[in-house]
Amino acid sequence: MTATRNADAARSHRSRPARLTALSAGLVLAAVLSACGSSSATPPASTAVSEAIVKAPTEPVQGCTYAPGNKVPPGEPAGVQPPFPAFTTDAAGQAALRHIRDHGGTGLVFGYQLPSGTKLYAGPDASSAPVGTLPVGHSIQLFDPVLWTASGGHQWLVSFLACGGSSPYWVDVTQIAEANPSIYQGIANSISSLLKAAPYTVTGKPSALPVVVNTSGHFAWKDPAVTFPPARGEYVAYNV
Repeated sequence: MTATRNADAARSHRSRPARLTALSAGLVLAAVLSACGSSSATPPASTAVSEAIVKAPTEPVQGCTYAPGNKVPPGEPAGVQPPFPAFTTDAAGQAALRHIRDHGGTGLVFGYQLPSGTKLYAGPDASSAPVGTLPVGHSIQLFDPVLWTASGGHQWLVSFLACGGSSPYWVDVTQIAEANPSIYQGIANSISSLLKAAPYTVTGKPSALPVVVNTSGHFAWKDPAVTFPPARGEYVAYNV
């Protein structure tokens, strides 16, 4: 089936930024946000990783908002320049990305809004120092993130961040509980439900789907009928 999602539902959800799933299942490609600074802003000078396993999405951007077809969808909240310093994917992240490249992985056809206090990492290693922490008054919207499940079942959400450089950001799902216990529980429950759900390609409803690293070096859905790209995020100036 052709992969489409309901833009009107997405706009309705996004008018309520406090809702956990404000950016989730109703998105079409034209309504998926994120991107790089203002049109005149220059992204952080993040040095390329030693092995460019996965590259940032190539969709055009305007003012920190993804602009499919060079047009920002009406009614979408504008992204802002993230304050995080440049970083490169760490050893744990390199190993995980190589595994996804070589064996495939899992993406979530859904969206999340991360609360202030959420820590961002350079790979799936919570013992390392975070590359940033979401300050009060700001959050990150994730669009169809990649889900990395480490040994023992520990889960991470992986997404590139608009204006955040060329390396993906990693969020330890359990750490979200430190920032906001109720949002953590909602995200954890949602992930569990999505992993059990019938595939989006059959139902048109949220689910987990297989992801790959394509020949261009980008995250993509294994089923080419799903054309909106996974693993995109946006730093926004409102809080949850």
